[in-house]
Amino acid sequence: MNATFKIMQRFIYLALCDKKVKVRNLKRTICIAVFAALLALSFNIKAISATGTVVKIDPTTLQIDSPDQEFTVCVNVENVENLALWQIFIEFNASILECLNASIPTENIFKGKVVLAPDPQIDNDQGTVLYGASTFPLSGVSGNGALCEIKFKAKAVGISTLHLVTYEEEPEKTFCTKLEDPDGERIKYTTIDGEITVVPENIMQFAVAALVIITIATLVLKRKVRKS
Repeated sequence: MNATFKIMQRFIYLALCDKKVKVRNLKRTICIAVFAALLALSFNIKAISATGTVVKIDPTTLQIDSPDQEFTVCVNVENVENLALWQIFIEFNASILECLNASIPTENIFKGKVVLAPDPQIDNDQGTVLYGASTFPLSGVSGNGALCEIKFKAKAVGISTLHLVTYEEEPEKTFCTKLEDPDGERIKYTTIDGEITVVPENIMQFAVAALVIITIATLVLKRKVRKS
């Protein structure tokens, strides 16, 4: 923050020391200084916000080209410190998606350690997935990595959010997304949900065909206008 204002002060100081600088140029210099300071400040804010722990669905948006198609998303954690246990609780639209399975990939945040992971609890009537794992014995890891992969099947056309339910939303319930260190202390985090869009089968073919027809019609109309 101090460095940002020093940049602005330096620009203005140099301008004021130059006696040849006109008033209009002085205003311009001050504007440039303010812009440079704000730009530096924005980068500083981004750097600060990027340091927090994040639990996210990857990819955050995904389009499925037809019902009955299967797909997999990953739940990742970023910038975590001393993680020994995790649990995710995801809500989805059960009329659009069906959850088939949840598993821990080979390349995961606990790679190289003994991992305890009970079977996932999947409820396709309510549209929920509960899954978790811990190191054994409890020991913390830091950094970025995958928590788990979740396999779904598209049932119907529509949009479904993959919502990570947080402790703040359900403080009195066991079923929530949580991260803990070896002492059982909660690790604070923010979440990024996913969004799945299931489109009708062959919609892309129809879209291309419609585009071709519109293009041909436009060319024909242009020729008629030129002849007239």
